[in-house]
Amino acid sequence: MGQGHWRLSFVIGGCIALFGFYLRNKLHETPLYKDMERHRHVKQSISEVFRHYKLQIGKGIWFCLLNSVGFYLISILFPIYFSIILGINYDSNLIISIAILLLTTIPLPFIGMIGDHISNKKILIFSTVLIILLLYPLYILIPGHSVVISLIVAILFILAFTCLSALIPYRFAVLFPTTVRYTCVGISYNIVDGILGGFSPVIVLYFLNKSGSQASCYWILLICALISLVSYFYIDEQKEHITPF
Repeated sequence: MGQGHWRLSFVIGGCIALFGFYLRNKLHETPLYKDMERHRHVKQSISEVFRHYKLQIGKGIWFCLLNSVGFYLISILFPIYFSIILGINYDSNLIISIAILLLTTIPLPFIGMIGDHISNKKILIFSTVLIILLLYPLYILIPGHSVVISLIVAILFILAFTCLSALIPYRFAVLFPTTVRYTCVGISYNIVDGILGGFSPVIVLYFLNKSGSQASCYWILLICALISLVSYFYIDEQKEHITPF
C-alpha cells in the first residue's frame, strides 16, 4: 500500500463515530425508561447490583463468552495465523480482515429481524452447534490446498458467529429490569469482553508456544462454545418479558 494509506482506517472510524453520535442524539428513549424516570427510582450501588443480580450477571457472561472470544480470535488472530500458515502478503491479509469485518457486520440487522420471527434460543443453539461442528474441518482445511472448500467453511463459521452477535444484545436486555439494565449489561459484557475476550489471542499464543500445537486456538473455541451452548439451553422464552421494575 502507498505511504499514508494506513491513516484511512482512522478517518473511516472517525466518520463512523460522528455518524453514531448523530444517531444517538436522534434516538428516543424507550417507554419503560421514561416511566422509570417519572417514578424517580433510587439508584442501586454496584455492590447491591451484584448482590441482587449476580445470577443474571453470570448468565450474561456465559451468553457472551463464545461471541467475545470468537470475535477477537477471528478478527485479530486468524489473519495473522493465515499469513504465517499460507504465506499471505500484507495487502491480501488486509483484504481478508476487511472481508471478515463485513461478514460480521452487514448481516446483523437481517439476522435480528429473523430472530424476531423465529426462536432466539433455537438460532443461538443452532449457530453454536454449527461452530462446534466446523472447528475440525476448519483446522484440517486451512493448512491444506483446498482454497474453495476452506473459504466456504470459513464463511459459514463467521456467519454463525454473526448470528450470536446479532441476538445476544436482546438476551442481555431481557435478563435485567430497566432500573439496573444499563449497569448489569455493562458489567456482564465488559467482564467477558475485556478480560476473557481481549486476552484470548495472548492465551492462544501462550498455549501455542508451550504445546507447539496449532490446535490451541480451536480447543479454546470449543471450550467456550460448550459453555455458551449449555447456557443457551437454559433460556426460558416462555417466561421472559421486559418489565420496568
